[in-house]
Amino acid sequence: EAESQCAFLESSNSVDGIITDDSDVFLFGGSLVYRNMFSASKHVQVYNANDLKAKAMNRDLFIRLAFLLGSDYTSGIFLKVVLIKRC
Repeated sequence: EAESQCAFLESSNSVDGIITDDSDVFLFGGSLVYRNMFSASKHVQVYNANDLKAKAMNRDLFIRLAFLLGSDYTSGIFLKVVLIKRC
């Protein structure tokens, strides 16, 4: 799995960021991700995990969402969700 290796290289400060179109990189702990680097549109998207943490998203939540919604490793768990307003 390339994303896990890239996330490890980033966490060890061997690289400055990760170039990938696969969002699974966040599940492995990637923090600075460049997408569409080689697309014909030449419009690179940059995602920073610190921006996501500011919105109450973290690695554990990403892993849980991958279980529910699916990823490269699972098709996801289909649940009927009932929202309950908390008082």
